[in-house]
Amino acid sequence: MKRRLTQRLGAALLLTMFGACWGAYGAYVLGGADRPLVLAVPMVLTMIMFVALMRLQRRIETLPDDPAGAEVERRDARGRKAFALASLAVGLAIAAVIALCRRLHYPGYQAPAIAVIVGVNFLVLAGPLEIPPYRVVGGLVAIAGIGTSLAVPAASQGPVLGVAAAAILWVAALQRFHEVATAL
Repeated sequence: MKRRLTQRLGAALLLTMFGACWGAYGAYVLGGADRPLVLAVPMVLTMIMFVALMRLQRRIETLPDDPAGAEVERRDARGRKAFALASLAVGLAIAAVIALCRRLHYPGYQAPAIAVIVGVNFLVLAGPLEIPPYRVVGGLVAIAGIGTSLAVPAASQGPVLGVAAAAILWVAALQRFHEVATAL
């Protein structure tokens, strides 16, 4: 049980951090004289989620350790390897998209393309990390990127995509928090 709850909380941490990035992006590109105030909103939400995460982690640490087995260790090692490789691939793909969009003079497509990359990353990691809800999260973030680039005027794409992706990721993080809290 401790292993499963720790995995869920780790997923919540990852979702919270990505949500913070997208929320800050959306607030930043919104611009205006009140930019510092608008930027504070995603940061405050993230800090509240981190406090909740730390409280849940303390409760999990009081649980007895799960019995270790060879199969569990193999699955954990496979998950760590998949996470490392996927993170590397995402970093390289994002760098390539940024370079390509700048070279082709299409900077407006950077954020939607990055959203698709991030979404696919969640889809890929759902199996190895044993977090099936990542499939839904990944699909929704990718759809947000594609939908924003197709349906939202260029001037509004950044804020719309930032808020949409942050909301998707934060709602998923809250679901993981709820799973952990109800199991404790």
